Amino acid sequence: MDLWEVIDPSTSKDDNATIEDYLKLYASADEHPRINTIVILLVYVPVFLLAFFGNLIVLLVILTDSRMRKSTANYFLVNLAVTDLLVAVICIPMTAINYVYNVWVLGTTACKITSYMQGVCIVASILTILFMSFDRYFAIRHPMRNRQIFTVSRVRRLIFMTWLTAGVVVMPIAFVNEVIKHALVSNSYCTEIWPTHVMRQIYDISLVVCIYLVPGVTLVVLYILMGCRLWARDTNLQRQNSISHQDEVLLARRRLALMLIIVSLLFATSWLPYHIINICIDFEIDASGQLILTYPFAILLGHSKSAQNPILYCFMHKGFHTFLLKLVRCHCTSGHTRKQRALNLSISRSDNSSPRSPTYKMINQRVVHCESSRDSAVTTCIGETSAMLGSGV
Repeated sequence: MDLWEVIDPSTSKDDNATIEDYLKLYASADEHPRINTIVILLVYVPVFLLAFFGNLIVLLVILTDSRMRKSTANYFLVNLAVTDLLVAVICIPMTAINYVYNVWVLGTTACKITSYMQGVCIVASILTILFMSFDRYFAIRHPMRNRQIFTVSRVRRLIFMTWLTAGVVVMPIAFVNEVIKHALVSNSYCTEIWPTHVMRQIYDISLVVCIYLVPGVTLVVLYILMGCRLWARDTNLQRQNSISHQDEVLLARRRLALMLIIVSLLFATSWLPYHIINICIDFEIDASGQLILTYPFAILLGHSKSAQNPILYCFMHKGFHTFLLKLVRCHCTSGHTRKQRALNLSISRSDNSSPRSPTYKMINQRVVHCESSRDSAVTTCIGETSAMLGSGV
């Protein structure tokens, strides 16, 4: 007995998957325990907050400094942050609303936009990680060629091509996603309605192979080649027992390469269950129909990837970590200055000092000095952090 007979004994497996088949498949997901929905929503709240504010901070760190904007690696990091921010702003809220109502209440346009943007962000992230890996490969193994190949203007064009390619590849999703309400079910659902089941299978397999497997194998090869060069260089450094400026640059590139490897692994593991479940549903591998119940958790795991990168940068990106510490210190300094200013003004009022009195002038000078010191501290904070961020890549 195959999946179609489980859904409805009166239907048989055919190349043309009817709307009724898909509706009954999605309707079975309504039977999941309410506790699952509560757990998913409770997890979505911190995921959304971390993804939204974390990626905003990433953009703030990089885009506010002219020196950092000259680094090609930072352009790719900005692009990753933008994709994660779009997932946080568009995909996560709409998915959470869908879980709250257990039906689709946002209309056809939102149905198409949510699925389309999720696919675009996935493809754009994969291509960005792939291009960034090539950039790090040439920076480590062929430094001179890297400066010629990955110029700032060329990286900008690559990022543009990344979004253009992602938009074209995922375009079919925007056409096949529909909000369906049928007599077999009482609620509306946002689902993919393909002309034939074979077309759905071909598209999903092609997408997984071209956008997931092929880039994955390419990344593994690049990381192995980078690892061989970095490992050999580390051995030489240990033997020499000294670190020159060139070696410091190489060690910084090593940190960035290691961070990129972890970013790639996190991305792969976060979206792998989602792709596996899609393939299993397309090819009716799960005859019991229970696999669809894990679908919301697979999407949640994929969306959580948007909150992972900022956390990773805090621990592994030296400049990013330093910027946050400096930002906290500047905030504390600013708070202390405001308290000191309030104290000085209160003393001034208690002494009934006029603007012309020496006491007022002395206090006023102290306030101005505090304000100047605070501005200087903030300026120094951003300047020192920018220098560290620039040297970290």
